[in-house]
Amino acid sequence: MDRIKSNLSSRRGSSLVEFAVVAIVLFTMVFAVFEFSRMALVYVNLANASRVAVRYAITHGVDRTAACSSGVGCCSTDGTAVASDICGASGVLASFATGPLDKSKLVCTCPGVGGAVGTIVRVNVSYPYDPWFNIAPYKVTLSSTSQGVITY
Repeated sequence: MDRIKSNLSSRRGSSLVEFAVVAIVLFTMVFAVFEFSRMALVYVNLANASRVAVRYAITHGVDRTAACSSGVGCCSTDGTAVASDICGASGVLASFATGPLDKSKLVCTCPGVGGAVGTIVRVNVSYPYDPWFNIAPYKVTLSSTSQGVITY
Protein backbone atom coordinates (compact mmCIF):
# COMPACT_ATOMS: atom_id res chain seq x y z
CA MET A 1 0.00 0.00 0.00
CA ASP A 2 2.84 2.35 0.75
CA ARG A 3 4.27 1.67 -2.68
CA ILE A 4 1.00 2.76 -4.38
CA LYS A 5 0.90 5.96 -2.29
CA SER A 6 4.47 6.90 -3.15
CA ASN A 7 3.82 6.22 -6.86
CA LEU A 8 0.77 8.54 -6.88
CA SER A 9 2.57 11.33 -5.07
CA SER A 10 5.45 11.25 -7.55
CA ARG A 11 3.04 11.74 -10.51
CA ARG A 12 0.99 14.50 -8.95
CA GLY A 13 2.28 17.46 -11.06
CA SER A 14 2.73 15.63 -14.34
CA SER A 15 -0.89 16.06 -15.47
CA LEU A 16 -0.62 19.84 -15.01
CA VAL A 17 2.49 19.96 -17.18
CA GLU A 18 0.87 17.77 -19.85
CA PHE A 19 -2.23 19.98 -19.89
CA ALA A 20 -0.10 23.13 -20.28
CA VAL A 21 1.71 21.68 -23.30
CA VAL A 22 -1.48 20.41 -24.94
CA ALA A 23 -3.39 23.64 -24.21
CA ILE A 24 -0.76 25.80 -25.91
CA VAL A 25 -0.91 23.69 -29.06
CA LEU A 26 -4.71 23.49 -28.97
CA PHE A 27 -5.27 27.24 -28.55
CA THR A 28 -2.72 28.04 -31.26
CA MET A 29 -4.57 25.77 -33.66
CA VAL A 30 -7.97 27.25 -32.75
CA PHE A 31 -6.73 30.81 -33.29
CA ALA A 32 -5.05 29.84 -36.58
CA VAL A 33 -8.25 28.23 -37.89
CA PHE A 34 -10.24 31.32 -36.88
CA GLU A 35 -7.75 33.69 -38.55
CA PHE A 36 -7.54 31.74 -41.82
CA SER A 37 -11.33 31.45 -41.93
CA ARG A 38 -11.62 35.20 -41.50
CA MET A 39 -9.02 35.73 -44.24
CA ALA A 40 -11.04 33.50 -46.57
CA LEU A 41 -14.17 35.53 -45.76
CA VAL A 42 -12.39 38.79 -46.59
CA TYR A 43 -11.08 37.35 -49.86
CA VAL A 44 -14.50 36.04 -50.93
CA ASN A 45 -16.06 39.47 -50.27
CA LEU A 46 -13.23 41.13 -52.21
CA ALA A 47 -13.63 38.78 -55.16
CA ASN A 48 -17.40 39.26 -55.21
CA ALA A 49 -17.03 43.05 -55.22
CA SER A 50 -14.52 42.81 -58.08
CA ARG A 51 -16.88 40.56 -60.07
CA VAL A 52 -19.81 42.94 -59.61
CA ALA A 53 -17.66 45.93 -60.59
CA VAL A 54 -16.51 44.32 -63.84
CA ARG A 55 -20.09 43.36 -64.63
CA TYR A 56 -21.08 47.01 -64.24
CA ALA A 57 -18.19 48.07 -66.49
CA ILE A 58 -18.98 45.65 -69.32
CA THR A 59 -22.68 46.37 -69.37
CA HIS A 60 -22.31 50.15 -69.27
CA GLY A 61 -19.29 50.39 -71.58
CA VAL A 62 -18.80 53.85 -73.07
CA ASP A 63 -22.49 54.58 -73.39
CA ARG A 64 -22.93 55.40 -69.74
CA THR A 65 -24.97 58.58 -69.56
CA ALA A 66 -23.54 61.04 -67.07
CA ALA A 67 -25.30 64.10 -65.75
CA CYS A 68 -24.03 67.29 -67.35
CA SER A 69 -23.97 70.69 -65.71
CA SER A 70 -26.86 71.72 -67.98
CA GLY A 71 -29.05 68.96 -66.52
CA VAL A 72 -29.25 67.10 -69.83
CA GLY A 73 -27.69 63.66 -70.17
CA CYS A 74 -24.43 63.36 -72.07
CA CYS A 75 -22.21 60.46 -73.05
CA SER A 76 -18.80 59.94 -71.49
CA THR A 77 -16.55 58.82 -74.33
CA ASP A 78 -13.35 58.42 -72.32
CA GLY A 79 -14.71 56.08 -69.66
CA THR A 80 -14.03 58.37 -66.70
CA ALA A 81 -17.68 58.33 -65.64
CA VAL A 82 -17.74 54.52 -65.58
CA ALA A 83 -14.39 54.39 -63.79
CA SER A 84 -15.64 56.77 -61.10
CA ASP A 85 -18.84 54.73 -60.82
CA ILE A 86 -16.74 51.65 -60.19
CA CYS A 87 -13.83 52.87 -58.07
CA GLY A 88 -15.31 56.00 -56.52
CA ALA A 89 -15.93 56.42 -52.80
CA SER A 90 -19.62 55.65 -53.23
CA GLY A 91 -19.26 53.52 -56.34
CA VAL A 92 -20.27 49.99 -57.18
CA LEU A 93 -17.17 48.48 -55.59
CA ALA A 94 -17.69 50.30 -52.31
CA SER A 95 -21.34 49.31 -52.13
CA PHE A 96 -20.59 45.62 -52.69
CA ALA A 97 -17.49 45.48 -50.47
CA THR A 98 -19.33 44.26 -47.40
CA GLY A 99 -18.54 42.26 -44.31
CA PRO A 100 -15.22 42.81 -42.59
CA LEU A 101 -13.79 45.00 -45.37
CA ASP A 102 -12.81 48.56 -44.53
CA LYS A 103 -13.89 50.46 -47.65
CA SER A 104 -11.33 53.21 -47.14
CA LYS A 105 -8.47 50.70 -47.61
CA LEU A 106 -9.63 49.33 -50.97
CA VAL A 107 -7.29 50.05 -53.88
CA CYS A 108 -8.99 49.81 -57.27
CA THR A 109 -7.71 50.10 -60.82
CA CYS A 110 -9.77 49.45 -63.91
CA PRO A 111 -7.75 49.46 -67.15
CA GLY A 112 -9.73 49.14 -70.35
CA VAL A 113 -12.76 51.05 -69.14
CA GLY A 114 -14.04 53.36 -71.84
CA GLY A 115 -12.99 51.26 -74.79
CA ALA A 116 -15.10 50.25 -77.72
CA VAL A 117 -17.35 47.20 -77.88
CA GLY A 118 -15.17 44.10 -77.66
CA THR A 119 -12.54 45.71 -75.41
CA ILE A 120 -11.38 43.65 -72.45
CA VAL A 121 -12.01 45.37 -69.13
CA ARG A 122 -10.12 44.36 -65.99
CA VAL A 123 -10.95 45.44 -62.47
CA ASN A 124 -8.07 44.96 -60.04
CA VAL A 125 -8.89 45.31 -56.35
CA SER A 126 -6.40 44.93 -53.53
CA TYR A 127 -6.86 45.12 -49.79
CA PRO A 128 -4.27 45.06 -46.96
CA TYR A 129 -5.45 42.31 -44.62
CA ASP A 130 -5.32 43.17 -40.94
CA PRO A 131 -5.26 40.10 -38.66
CA TRP A 132 -7.16 40.02 -35.39
CA PHE A 133 -4.59 37.89 -33.64
CA ASN A 134 -1.17 39.38 -34.15
CA ILE A 135 0.79 36.40 -32.84
CA ALA A 136 3.23 36.48 -35.73
CA PRO A 137 3.72 39.88 -37.36
CA TYR A 138 2.80 39.34 -40.99
CA LYS A 139 1.41 41.59 -43.64
CA VAL A 140 -0.77 40.12 -46.36
CA THR A 141 -2.28 42.03 -49.26
CA LEU A 142 -5.23 40.22 -50.75
CA SER A 143 -6.08 41.01 -54.35
CA SER A 144 -8.65 39.97 -56.89
CA THR A 145 -8.81 40.58 -60.62
CA SER A 146 -11.92 40.12 -62.72
CA GLN A 147 -12.20 40.69 -66.43
CA GLY A 148 -14.88 40.83 -69.05
CA VAL A 149 -15.55 42.09 -72.57
CA ILE A 150 -17.61 45.23 -73.18
CA THR A 151 -20.81 44.03 -74.74
CA TYR A 152 -22.60 47.27 -75.61
